[in-house]
Amino acid sequence: MKRFPLFAFTFFLLLLSQQCMGQQELPQELYKKWIHSYEEDSAGYLVYRPASYDFPPSRGRRGFEILPEKGFILYKIAPADGYQKVKGRWTSPEKNHLQVELAGKGAENFTIQIIEYSADRLVVKKE
Repeated sequence: MKRFPLFAFTFFLLLLSQQCMGQQELPQELYKKWIHSYEEDSAGYLVYRPASYDFPPSRGRRGFEILPEKGFILYKIAPADGYQKVKGRWTSPEKNHLQVELAGKGAENFTIQIIEYSADRLVVKKE
């Protein structure tokens, strides 16, 4: 009879570890609003800079924000050159990959593959 609580506790830990398995933590430098710096793109790669970066004039820039607690905001270019926000959630099933699931009807989910990052520059693979 004394073995049952130990078995139940072990089973609970096993279930919990299966749920957490495969989820990668993100470095703190990635939790911010990133804006596309298309002038710096190269073949196959997109470059993003923090929103505070001094960008050259442009008719509009796309971007996204990675939030703690798995939050995500996609910034699309709105008709008046402002931003249209689309909220979503992210998971990280493997290192340097974010799977983004956007909320809303007709929203397309996508994956971000991180190639390189620092506090002021993020390079992702063009999909």
